[in-house]
Formats: sequence, structure tokens, C-alpha cells
Amino acid sequence: MEVRPFDRIDLAAVMPDLSDDQINRLRRAAARIDQPQPPVGRSGWNWFPDKLDRDQDGHRWVLFGTTIVYDTPERDPVDFDLSVMREERPRVRVEVSIAVDCWCDHEHSTHEIRAQSWLAGHAESFTETFESAAEVLASWTSGRHTASVYRAAACLPPPPDRRHFSSHDRS
Repeated sequence: MEVRPFDRIDLAAVMPDLSDDQINRLRRAAARIDQPQPPVGRSGWNWFPDKLDRDQDGHRWVLFGTTIVYDTPERDPVDFDLSVMREERPRVRVEVSIAVDCWCDHEHSTHEIRAQSWLAGHAESFTETFESAAEVLASWTSGRHTASVYRAAACLPPPPDRRHFSSHDRS
């Protein structure tokens, strides 16, 4: 995995029939997430060039994406994610999601609270779905960043009282 600015993602390797105009539209869509500056908790776009030619074997390989993590004083973060995954060639899935950490008795790592996804099989549909996903993610990140709101909506347990734990107790 490499972390880089969006304009350094090899979009033609993801969808070879992209025109220059479509690449520019994709860059403008990504800029909606990055502007006026990359949000706190985000370092750039994750790029997985080693997954481009991999067989699916029933897996969806993430080709590129970004995660924006909003932490709280209670140390209960909210993750906003946009991922582009390989489906059966030439199709890709563009997905956005909101997730919170799991505080259940049985550890699940995270709970996805909300998600939307789109399938695309050619350059124009990929461009349109990415634009839609970026618009949704920009809308979500302009709203609430409080995990308790998302937890309550999904009937998930709250985090334990963090005052009784050190910062090293949660892995």
C-alpha cells in the first residue's frame, strides 16, 4: 500500500478506457473531499497497485480509497470511508461507509452504520459513480462526527467508561 495525493493514483490502470475529461472529473470529485484542506485524521489516498491484476478468488480487492477518522475526547472515533474495489473485470465497486469501533462483549472490530455502493463497468459509469460517492462522503463529513449519535441509531452499546482504562488497554 502506498499513501499519496489523489492525482498520483494511476486511474488508467483501474479503468483503462478513461478519457482525459473523465480523469479531470474524477479529480474534481476527489477534491470535494480534500478541500479546503485534507480533514484532520486523514493522510491521503491509499493506493494498492499490487491488487490491480490479482484474481478475485471470491474477494473484493480494494484498489484505492481514503478513510477520514474523526476522534472524540471520549476516544470513540467515527470512520468515513470511500473505497474502489475490483469486481469481475472490468467492473469495479465504489463504496462509501460510516463505521464506529465495536464495544460489544464479543469483539467485532468495527460496526458499519451506513453504506452505499455502486457498480461500474466502463469509464463513464465509473466516473459518475465516483462523483456520486464523493458527493455522499462530502455530505456525511460535513455533518455530525459524534459516534454516540451513530451508535444510538444502530442500537449499539456505548464505549466503556474510558476513565478506568489507560490508553494501552484497547488494541
